[in-house]
Amino acid sequence: MSAIGTLITNAVNTAVEAAIAPIYERLDRVDQRLDRLETMVMPMAADLRTIGTIQRKMNAELVKVVPVLDEATIVINELQNNQRALEIKVDENTGILKRDIQRLDAKIDENTATLRRDIQRVAYAVQNINERVTKHENTPLDQAHPRPKSPT
Repeated sequence: MSAIGTLITNAVNTAVEAAIAPIYERLDRVDQRLDRLETMVMPMAADLRTIGTIQRKMNAELVKVVPVLDEATIVINELQNNQRALEIKVDENTGILKRDIQRLDAKIDENTATLRRDIQRVAYAVQNINERVTKHENTPLDQAHPRPKSPT
């Protein structure tokens, strides 16, 4: 049984080796693929660590930025409220100015009419004075300026 056993053992070994050979080839290919993947993944892992570090720094900076943005938002809101208040005051003052301008226009119209009347009166008075001066100039001297009679 030893020769047959050896023969069977050799046959089994050969069959097993023949069956295992494609598996080993496949494992070799898988090993090669894993090596390529490791080659690709290692830089990615380093990049991920760098990204993680950067993200932690950004989060730390973001914690500092949020209060500044909150303050800026408050200031912006205050500015907007102040602008609204100013717009309301401008509208109110514009209304007051319009009424004042209307009153001034009415006063100007009234004063213009009074000034016209006064100018007409002055023109009439000047005309009367001119007429009197002309009449006086045309009056003979002894009639315009009679000499007082001497007391003789």
